[in-house]
Parts: sequence; C-alpha cells; structure tokens
Amino acid sequence: MQYHYRRKHVNQVSEFKYLGSIFTEDGKLDREIETRIQKANNINYQIAPILKHQNVTMQTKKKLIDALFVPTLCYQCQTWTLLESHKRKITSCEMKCIRNATNKTWRDRIRNETLRNIVGTIPVNDYIEQQRIKWFGHLNRMNPGQPAARAYCMKTSGYKARGRPRKRWIDDIKETLNKFNMTPAQATQLAMSRKLHIPPLCNASRHKQ
Repeated sequence: MQYHYRRKHVNQVSEFKYLGSIFTEDGKLDREIETRIQKANNINYQIAPILKHQNVTMQTKKKLIDALFVPTLCYQCQTWTLLESHKRKITSCEMKCIRNATNKTWRDRIRNETLRNIVGTIPVNDYIEQQRIKWFGHLNRMNPGQPAARAYCMKTSGYKARGRPRKRWIDDIKETLNKFNMTPAQATQLAMSRKLHIPPLCNASRHKQ
C-alpha cells in the first residue's frame, strides 16, 4: 500500500505558541511575559474572594498562592532571560495578589517585604532564579545528545550587530551564582553530584555575611 502525502506550505509568522509558551521571531520575551501576567491576573481575580475573606487563615491563602498563582505566572520560567523591565512587571503582578491576601493597598504604604513576610511567601523573582538554577543543574547532568544539551553547549559564529549584545540565559545564571560567591565551574561540580541548591535570594546578603 502506497501513501501519498501533500506538501503543505508553512507560513512565516511573527509569533506562535508551542506547549503553552509564545515564541516570537525576534526571540524576545515581552509577549510571553505579558501573556503570563494576564493569566496570573485572571487567577488572582478568581481566588480574590477567598484571599480577602477574613475567616480564611493566612496559611491557607499562602497555599492557594503557591499552588495556583505562582505556577501560572512562572510557567516555563526556567529558560527565561529577564530584563529589569520584566522583573518590575512580574513584581507588580505578584504584589496585587499579596495585597489581596493581606487586605492592604498601595495607599497603606507598607513595604513589599513586610507584606510577603505576613503571607509567608518569597519574592517571585527569587523563585524564578531558583528554578533557573535547577534547570542549570539538569542541563549539566543531561545526556550530551539531547537537544537541550546540544543547544546549551553550542558555539555560534558569524557577524555580530553593532551595539550592546543581548543578555543571554547563562548571564543570568552567572549573576545568581555570583550572589552566593560561586563560580559556574563550582556550580557544575555540585550539579553533577546533585548538591547544587541555593536558598531564597532575598537571603543572599545574609548568606554572604
């Protein structure tokens, strides 16, 4: 039996969605971050009546945030390369949810750290850093033939455009490791033995001391 397949023309598009993530032709994260924030805001809106309810314990509110809000906001964050503008937008979205849980608004002029301590959560940007470090360890233990490992170890060549080079994923990893006085080589050794763990980055200064 012979099968005849038709050739299908694939259109060039500016962006497309794959496994829940948005890929754009310029390789930037702006659309992906906007989409994650929109979805997280929808979750925040749906659970707001519970978060604002005075008879619901703070422990229960924290579990709701950790189980529903944070995974929605940070889906696929292991491979993100965040700019400062992205981090500010993520923090703003996070604090909307935290303020609902504490029944406070920005007019109360309470610091973000204080509100997080009341709920018992860590900054979402710190959570993203932890997830990236876990993925860094996973990449180092991965079979070299796997697509992700090949992409991680790939060396590119060719013409580079003028101006400041775009921030890379590994640059974020190095910045995180530097906060804990750790080099990529040291982190790689720890990752191979599954001993690469970092505490919440909000405690990084305390860790240095």
